[in-house]
Order: sequence, then C-alpha cells, then structure tokens
Amino acid sequence: MTTVTDATVLRAGLGPRGTLYAVQQTDDSESRYAVVSYDGATETNRYPLRDHRPSSLTIGPTEVYVGTPSRNVLAIQSGAKDWHVDGMMPALAEGRLYTAGASDGVVAYAERSGVDRQLSAGPKRLWTGKWIPGQVHQPAVANGRLLVGTYDAPPNGGVVGAYDTENGERLWEPRNLGMDVATPAVVGDRGYTAVGTEGLQSGRVVALDLTTGETLWEDETDWYAYAPVVSEETLVVLGQVRDGDEFSAGKVRAYDTTSGEVLWTVTFESAVPNRAGVSLVGERVYATIGSTLYELA
Repeated sequence: MTTVTDATVLRAGLGPRGTLYAVQQTDDSESRYAVVSYDGATETNRYPLRDHRPSSLTIGPTEVYVGTPSRNVLAIQSGAKDWHVDGMMPALAEGRLYTAGASDGVVAYAERSGVDRQLSAGPKRLWTGKWIPGQVHQPAVANGRLLVGTYDAPPNGGVVGAYDTENGERLWEPRNLGMDVATPAVVGDRGYTAVGTEGLQSGRVVALDLTTGETLWEDETDWYAYAPVVSEETLVVLGQVRDGDEFSAGKVRAYDTTSGEVLWTVTFESAVPNRAGVSLVGERVYATIGSTLYELA
C-alpha cells in the first residue's frame, strides 16, 4: 500500500490517462486549498485555489473543472487556470459542460473542438435555463435531461428540477420535497432522490417519473436520507440519525427500484458525520464509513 499524500483530501478522481486529481487542504496562508495532480505517488502539478472552499470536482479528458461558492467554475489544465465560466456546480456529458448555480440560472456551454480551443479562452454559452431556488447540488445529465436538487431552509425548502439538454426548457415545474433534496440518480426515465426533512432530523426516499415529475413511490424515514446511488434493480441511500445537531448513527438502506420495497437496512452506531460514501459494483454494495470500507451485499 502506497500513501499518495498526507494532506486532507476533500475530493479526488482519476482522469482518462490514469492521472489522479485531488482537491486538498494546504498549509499556505494565502490559499487554503489546491488542485493537485499525481502520477502514481509523484506530484506533477499544483494549482492554488485563491477562493472559498471548493464545492465540486469534475474531471474531463483534458481539463479539470472545480466549482466554487463565488459562482466561478474553473477549468484547470497542467496546473494552470485555462478559463472560467459562470456557475457553482459543473457536470460534463458528451463533451458539453453544464453548470448549476450560475448568476442567472442553469447553463449549458458548447462543446469545444481543437480549433475552438486555439481561438477562444473558453466555451460559448448555448442556453440558460430558468433559475432554480436554493443552494444547488451537483447536477446529473442522462437521457436528454439535466437534473438538479437543492437545499434551502424552511419555509421555502429544497426542490428538484429537470431541464431539456437541447434547449434548457424546464420539463416540469421544480418540486419541493423537503429541506435538502439530493440530485436524483437516474435509470431510464426514472429518477431516485433522497431528502432531508424536519430540520434534517428525518427524511424520505422518492422515485420520480422524469417525464412528468410525478412521484412513483415514496418511503418515509426517521433519519436524514441523502446520497442516492442506483443500478437497474437496486437503489441504495445513505443516512444519518440525528438528535438536534448531534450524530448518533449512520444508515445504509437498499430498495427495489420498481416497487420501492425495502430490501435491507444496515446501521452503523459509530458513524462519522460527513465522512461516508456508497457505491454499487455489479451486484455488490460498498460503503465507506469514516476511514473503514465495508462490503454490505
């Protein structure tokens, strides 16, 4: 086992050529965060983020996109900022960059060819979709739709919205489902979201018809549900058991995607808040709770 870095890593991912990219904290008083690339355990490039805490990391074929709370999505290449566009949370699909949380709504930017890269500093704006209320989560793009969930405190609450990727038109009016609405995980024409309700003390898991925005099935939970991950037949969500601001346990629950039947639930009594993740690999379910990796099914 090789330790790549001892720094605190907030986000990380692999590029198409096997390069590891990490957004990590630094000891630099002028720049608390940096985007660092590694070849194996060797640092190859570093770009200091002279901004607030980065909100997202999206890795493209030639550039890395970092969202920031100042409504700038930075495009970084070879340790230098190439350009930036309006937005907070980026998504990349088939060469097209989308951002949620732009100053005037949800935005799509044109794909760039080799000639475009030489002639312009950044991509051209293709369309702007209507503004969506709340603090945006990272959007998802699938089957001609851009989906985004948001967080907002009462009385407003968060929503889930859907846009046509060709023209930015809303497919249906944003739905208010609770205080913190995760961006849906998608299979075909269905989306699955996890929602924090009642001051994030409880939650619900909701299956949506993405054509109409209507609810297909719903499960109420007595814990804060978030982070949906889906395969063709199985939906898995994470959760936190809260007592006010205190965290007492973590949850992982699996559902049948068609019926909404609960397949199983695992409780972690020593869960570390905000340090959890889940992934589906074939028929297997893996969860990271704190610094421990578990195989659950």
